[in-house]
Amino acid sequence: MSFFHPNASPSRANFLPISEKELKWNLYVTGAGYDDMQPGRAFINDGRPELYRLEQYKNRILPEYVFIYIADGAGEYISDLGGCLTVKKGDLFILFPGSEHQLIPDKDVGWKDVWITANGPYIHSLTQNGVLDPRRPVVNTLSSGNKIKSRMEQLCSKVLDSPQVNSPLYATDLLGILIEIGTVQSAQLSGSGNEDWGDELNAQIPASNSLAATQIIQMACREIWNWGHQEIDIKRLASKLGVTRRTLERYFNKELHRTIRDEIHRCRIYRAITLLQQTNIKIEQIALMAGFPSYVHMARVFKRMLDKTPSEFRS
Repeated sequence: MSFFHPNASPSRANFLPISEKELKWNLYVTGAGYDDMQPGRAFINDGRPELYRLEQYKNRILPEYVFIYIADGAGEYISDLGGCLTVKKGDLFILFPGSEHQLIPDKDVGWKDVWITANGPYIHSLTQNGVLDPRRPVVNTLSSGNKIKSRMEQLCSKVLDSPQVNSPLYATDLLGILIEIGTVQSAQLSGSGNEDWGDELNAQIPASNSLAATQIIQMACREIWNWGHQEIDIKRLASKLGVTRRTLERYFNKELHRTIRDEIHRCRIYRAITLLQQTNIKIEQIALMAGFPSYVHMARVFKRMLDKTPSEFRS
């Protein structure tokens, strides 16, 4: 199966409808697509929802996970959590919720990719226990005998052919991809002498402040974007990271130029934006699902951050 042939569209995407039913699933697919980014050309995805549009050399933040397989070509994946990494044919890399990122295809060869967007408690738990790690977002899949490539293309094809239907079977297909990723990553890390990829996140965090500020911020952001839909006790979060709340606040102000509360609001706003764009759920309920204590609170944060009310944004 190949999406890339002379008569094919250079870019195609489908974002699945998400209702209250899907949001209760442990794992769900939210969209899929492919891109043929030719050398020297700008990205071709203007027809996508505003949240998902990608402009070269401009940062983007998403509220969910994106798995991108490079079918051909090469380029750079730049994120605030993983830094600047080179990606090439046979690599699969992961965009994590809340991470500012850029995707820059090589100007001489471009790249062709197939991607899946997904969310749910299960996938967040994989990040929580270290199976998916923002510090190791790139997995070389060539050793898997094209299993990941085949699975990615098959799932993408199903999603593209079902524009208005979501299905738990997509989650089953995605689970197969996640298992393959874990298997490949485990083998690669074992070969490098690191066999702790499956440890719980708590085991990775020492009970001291010996970690560098950047590492602490990464872990804090990971916690916030994984669990921002629930109440977050900042003091308890700081303690879990081995620092005081005051120290954690200082790190955020110095490195990110915003407060921890600002980061929590950013996380919840992006969750709310996704629900406003992809569902018909009542706005009052979206506020609670995104982690806000009330609609009034969400509306106040919306107005301050986006200069719009949630109703104005949805319209």
